[in-house]
Amino acid sequence: MGMRPRQHVLEELSRRAFHAAFPAEWVVRDQDQDYGLDAQVQPFEYEEPACPPFFAQLKATDSGQGDSTGVTVKLATERLRQYLEAPHPVMLVGFHAPTGGIFFAWAHRLLHRLSEDERSMWRYQKTVSLRLELSLTPAKAAEFLEDVRQFFRIRGGVPRPPTVRLRLTLPPADASRSSAVLDSLAAWVSGAQSRVQLESEEAEVCLDVTDDWAHVRLRYSSMDVTLPSFLPHPPEVDEAAALVKVVAAIALSMAGLHRDAAALLVDAISAHARPDGVLEHVLGLPVVWGVLVTANASHEAFSAAETLVAQGLSSYALLAAAAGRAALLPQAEAQRYTGEQRYRSILKSLLEQERAPECIGTLHYNLANSLRETGFYRQAVTHYLAAAEHAPDYLARDYWWREAGGALLLRNCLRLARAYYEYACLLSEDRLPTGLLADTLFRLRRFDAADELFSKWFVNNAELDEDLLLRHLIVSTLQDEFGSGPRRIGLAHRQAVAAYKIKDPELQYQALHEALKLDPLCEYAWNNYAALRSTRQPEHTADWWLIAATLTGWWDVETCVRAIAALEKVELQIARFAKLALVTLAVRHHGERFFLEVPRVVTAQPGQRPIREYVQHLRKVAETARDFFGGGRQAMTLRVL
Repeated sequence: MGMRPRQHVLEELSRRAFHAAFPAEWVVRDQDQDYGLDAQVQPFEYEEPACPPFFAQLKATDSGQGDSTGVTVKLATERLRQYLEAPHPVMLVGFHAPTGGIFFAWAHRLLHRLSEDERSMWRYQKTVSLRLELSLTPAKAAEFLEDVRQFFRIRGGVPRPPTVRLRLTLPPADASRSSAVLDSLAAWVSGAQSRVQLESEEAEVCLDVTDDWAHVRLRYSSMDVTLPSFLPHPPEVDEAAALVKVVAAIALSMAGLHRDAAALLVDAISAHARPDGVLEHVLGLPVVWGVLVTANASHEAFSAAETLVAQGLSSYALLAAAAGRAALLPQAEAQRYTGEQRYRSILKSLLEQERAPECIGTLHYNLANSLRETGFYRQAVTHYLAAAEHAPDYLARDYWWREAGGALLLRNCLRLARAYYEYACLLSEDRLPTGLLADTLFRLRRFDAADELFSKWFVNNAELDEDLLLRHLIVSTLQDEFGSGPRRIGLAHRQAVAAYKIKDPELQYQALHEALKLDPLCEYAWNNYAALRSTRQPEHTADWWLIAATLTGWWDVETCVRAIAALEKVELQIARFAKLALVTLAVRHHGERFFLEVPRVVTAQPGQRPIREYVQHLRKVAETARDFFGGGRQAMTLRVL
């Protein structure tokens, strides 16, 4: 027997109401087969998938089981248990036809609403009746996004990527060529673990090739663009397949299948890249390499670069290698270090092939950046100079002077670094060289000059760096307390070591103060000195601990905790800046250890928040600080190509 007409109408009305309950840019797909559910919803923001999709089970009624405040639906108990255990959020939706009301509840939150008796009854009931009272409206889109994200945060796992349907329409008049191109794409899709499905009718991603193969139309969500194919007329099957794969990779990346898109792009490069081939026309487009960066596919990008090197396509190999390096940034430190080695190996292979001086200069420049970022400062300086030797135009670019100066600074060639930064300031109005020059003067104990430049750097600066900000905040105190002049680093360190052996607090304080007169930046002296000085000037406790944490925080997590706790008591805007910067410094260098150290160092005082609540507060501060500082100096100085 077929579906009864009345029930058919009810379900059609419920589907229409369900579709209308979400923003127009969200993709709502009917009759998804996963878990026997009725719909799959993919939220979007700015034409990008905002989070993994969620699923929905629709129930409709025209009986007295609902009103304007909610609706009661009946579900099979076994099916509901499946929804509770599903790896994706499941939305239970009820539609009440007489009032037009549509209501919902998240399956994974149902258990919290049940009493112990109700949970026990589930074991014996074949069906369960549930009252749904939350209205389903487009106004709640932001809440749905947060609910889905929270679902995956709680479970701590990586969600299964959504399935994307792809439709490829090829010229019907060229049946043999079109069939071969479609077979080539289908051969790849068959290994994509069902995340990509080729469709002939309805699909989320549509690629339409014009009859003369001159253009490819890409449609996805609200995007509808027509791209030139760069294909000869008529094209070879190999060339047509290469282009279709590249455009399909871009489309799949937009649809959220980032890893699959990266794999398809690398497959196209490996199979079809060659001199004078059609890919030469498209591999220069930034959107192509954005596929690999978005997927964090550094390994795939370097593989593509090595293929292009072997084919003699040097300029595109450099683009692929640059994409691989950009994809390294969010990865773990060990992976970044290994990836940088592979990146440099590719650049050195390109140096062996290249003959044009400007291209050789570019390769040396990128080698220098990689070496500087991974701690090989002496070699970095050598390659910066080689870059300028082969491409003298670098000498007119402020970023070359700034980055070469950074390598010199990290090599502790402070006076030479100062000269490089000063020249970078002459070439550019950018505030970053000013901040870096101030930092160099700070290290040279030219506190008076550094203070002036730090103030100039700080004013109206939209891109702050936590290290520079902390030095800006402490430099005037160091100037007032110790003055500018030469640093006697070795003697100060020896005196600080001797001072730590003194048992008498007053004598130890005097000895540490004398050591800091010789070198106010002596890290070894500052920890105990800050504690002793704070007992003498309790009203300036935050100042002394802030200096100590700024100078020793990269290795002393306890000092960071004490400084942040002291800043909590200062009701000034500048103290909030300092707190954000210090939390960023502590988390960057110590990670989770910083939060574990807080309960050991900080004790709750009467009238203050509990320690556990204070730790949660600091975690929120760390999130705010990430948004406030962005990538810090690394993001501002790192250049690729």
